[in-house]
Amino acid sequence: MRFLRVLAFSSLITAALAFAATTYFASDWNWRPVEMPMPGANVKIEDRFEIANGGNFELEVSVPTPIPSIAMEDMPPVACDLRVAIRGPAGFAADRNVSMFRLGGRSNFDLYHASELSLPARGRYEIRLANRGVSQPFGERGAMIALTRYEQPTEAFLRALFLRYLGWAGLVFGMVFALASELMISRGRSRAV
Repeated sequence: MRFLRVLAFSSLITAALAFAATTYFASDWNWRPVEMPMPGANVKIEDRFEIANGGNFELEVSVPTPIPSIAMEDMPPVACDLRVAIRGPAGFAADRNVSMFRLGGRSNFDLYHASELSLPARGRYEIRLANRGVSQPFGERGAMIALTRYEQPTEAFLRALFLRYLGWAGLVFGMVFALASELMISRGRSRAV
């Protein structure tokens, strides 16, 4: 009986941790922790953000698709002179010069990508962007720049799927073990009477 209670408790704790990991690590604030307007010519901007786990990130720029729309293969890379500085826990520092954004996708917005950055650990970070160019890289269309987690989509999907299945299995087994434990206790009491 006690063994079944321990199994029930362990299964329910596993379920809670799996569901928390699915929600916590896959949340928007951990996947795309910072988004801000693309700085204009000779403008510096900064922001703070926090991530739940380290990983690879990239700068992603969202720009409204031009009208009339130009075929993706005909869109040239966008030249810029952007300085990116990131400071984080345990003295972490990364400084990058970004000279070009390449078109990576399209919906209602054109999505441009630049170099990959690796943030080693969870914690609070500060990002500073400085446009050292003489103009806005994306002209008058307006652009938002974000730090986006860059992971293999299949791996992230499979990890989330595994954690969800583990959570549901832990919940079901926890309930079954708890019910079995209570049934054994009630049978033991009825025999004792």
